[in-house]
Amino acid sequence: MSPDSPVTGQRELAYDPATCRSLIATGRPTAAAAVNVNPSGPASTASGTASGGLRPGGSGDPSAYVHTWFHDPSPVPPGGIHVNDVWDEISWNPAYGCADYYGWHGKWMWNLFPDGWYVVSNQSGFSPTCYSVEAASTIHFRNDIFCFSTTNTYYSPTRIDGYANGSWYASWHWSKDGFCSGLLTFADQYGNGNPF
Repeated sequence: MSPDSPVTGQRELAYDPATCRSLIATGRPTAAAAVNVNPSGPASTASGTASGGLRPGGSGDPSAYVHTWFHDPSPVPPGGIHVNDVWDEISWNPAYGCADYYGWHGKWMWNLFPDGWYVVSNQSGFSPTCYSVEAASTIHFRNDIFCFSTTNTYYSPTRIDGYANGSWYASWHWSKDGFCSGLLTFADQYGNGNPF
């Protein structure tokens, strides 16, 4: 491309963390390139669940968490780059047949500021009853500069419930859309304890 040509697309080919330098391909994407960038189509969505509980006899840590995130699965750094994350955690006491709560925590973040990611909407909350305690987060992130186009990620919702019998249940629903959303991979982690 000549120096006075408008830039319409860039793609990182390699990154050297020792020098903080990237090798970038710059050009005008073709229709065929767009299909290769996002082979799953313009949008995708999925959900998942997990469950667990305290060790037999009710002993153990009366807390549980769910952590969900989108990342660019590039090999540098190992494991890819997290672009946005959501965590929900609860602590409760399943004694006496009621799920008395100790607390909850909801946290979200986007990484590599100023890389273009920002929060469009966020709703996090906590709901305690005798039967269960629940923490849930519904968050929409957007990036208007990723691949020179708009890319969205949605967590709707990420949720963790602790029950009076000592068990817990985690669930998550996610979606993504935009020209380069196919470059992002969803991941999850959950379990007993408090990772915060």
